Amino acid sequence: MIALVFLDSINNAVSVTMPSTNSFKTPEDDGDGNAGDDGDDNAGNDGDDNDEIDNEEEEEISSVVEKNFKFEDFAKRLINPKVVRSCTLVLQDWEHISTKSLKSAVTILYRIAYELKCVGMLFQAVLFRVFQEVFRVDRDGHNDELRRLGVFVVRKFVELAPTNPKIFAELLFYKNIKDANELETGYCDSYDSLIYEK
Repeated sequence: MIALVFLDSINNAVSVTMPSTNSFKTPEDDGDGNAGDDGDDNAGNDGDDNDEIDNEEEEEISSVVEKNFKFEDFAKRLINPKVVRSCTLVLQDWEHISTKSLKSAVTILYRIAYELKCVGMLFQAVLFRVFQEVFRVDRDGHNDELRRLGVFVVRKFVELAPTNPKIFAELLFYKNIKDANELETGYCDSYDSLIYEK
């Protein structure tokens, strides 16, 4: 259930803008920024301290800045093994969840695999079992996108398998972006690189 809420919040990400307030004036302000200042110099330091505190609070309130929402930056945060694990957990129950939740999870995995070019992160045994179940049932509107994602991921896996025999062991582990890139381009052995540097 938590994963479904997580997926819906990611899928429905919307730019939230807050109005910026340039000045905060109370009815006591006389226009020169000195609230309640009647020109009496005998008021003491207590009134000045209160004015300074009020001015600091006004500055804090007026420092709200509107930011533009960049979807590319948001999408890069999806490249995380925890996101893949959450989507895989949701997809394990693909027959019983709503079509909207299914499409949300598939959309996130599609962005990771195709748009962000990290298809190696989806090389998971659990996810391949889900694809296998989807391929066995008849095609319908509920599982059509999941079927397309499965075809894409399995084809990429079959392309990489002859060049990387360790890829079958990698099916058992969730991978970060570095591991996913090494699956496709070859492993960088840090021990060998240290030997060659000497």
